[in-house]
Amino acid sequence: MLSPPAGAPVAVLALAMRIAFCTIALSLIACGPSSQSATIQARQPMMSVPLVYSTTPIASAAGRVLPLALVEVEIAGIRTRAIVDTGATLSVIDDRIARRAALVISQIDFTTTNPAGGQASARGTSGAHMRIVGLGTEVMDAVLVDLPEALVSSGVGAILSPQQLIQNSDELVEIDIPNAQLRHHLRGADVVHGGSICIRMEDGFETRTLISQGQVADQPVVLELDTGASTSMLVESSGAAPGLMLHPLASEGERIGVGGAMAARIYEGVPLEYLGLAMNATVGLTAGEIGDACGRDGRVGLREISHCVVRIAAATFDLVCADPAG
Repeated sequence: MLSPPAGAPVAVLALAMRIAFCTIALSLIACGPSSQSATIQARQPMMSVPLVYSTTPIASAAGRVLPLALVEVEIAGIRTRAIVDTGATLSVIDDRIARRAALVISQIDFTTTNPAGGQASARGTSGAHMRIVGLGTEVMDAVLVDLPEALVSSGVGAILSPQQLIQNSDELVEIDIPNAQLRHHLRGADVVHGGSICIRMEDGFETRTLISQGQVADQPVVLELDTGASTSMLVESSGAAPGLMLHPLASEGERIGVGGAMAARIYEGVPLEYLGLAMNATVGLTAGEIGDACGRDGRVGLREISHCVVRIAAATFDLVCADPAG
């Protein structure tokens, strides 16, 4: 569980609150060949709730649709939908819902800056429990952010960091994208192979980022797995950025995150390899630097793993993907 200590330094909280950006995309597409990652053994008990994929246009640019995996949550008796976002290192509640729920606000004010350069003010809470409806699992001590109106008006009132649900080494969270299910194995789960979880501790504050080596435009990169982004992206400082720009420019688009909308150049037909997947992907390029101590060049988004199950344990994660041709 991620619990910001009282009086935690501003720099620590700003580093921890790197919230994933959601790339504008028209629809989900299938990714490449099936993953060769080892099978994960999991035993009961297991709990499962349905995911919902948004189809409401939330961007003004050409009315484009942002497909996101959503789950119903309850915050102090108020129900809303949360983005299931592996790119979020903390769970987030929209400030307006916090006021409706009369949550107690702690005296921790800070600014969150994410890789694409957007900024938003955030505040800590006391006793803000986000319960996943139907699962019973709770996330404790979420932080408050004014989410963009485009998200709020489409029914999104929170962001759920699923890696926060894991409290013991034998637990497993599964995001089953093609079958629209979020599952929580309470014990007896074992991950053999896959990517690693970059765990950083500063002054007692812990963040967890899902990362693995990959390739974009035939260049080696470190990519975060980000189910809160609808498409993949690179930051301009990545060594793979020059090769990316050799591919056809599809559009000058926008990215929506906690800091609002930002410009992004979208490229089509880009070779992308990640955790056994190989595909020609749609990849965005946006401003920013290679991310912090985890060394991220960018991220792999929901669009590229639309037929995969994301399996997250305490220290590792994996993708298990069906063959789209089968």
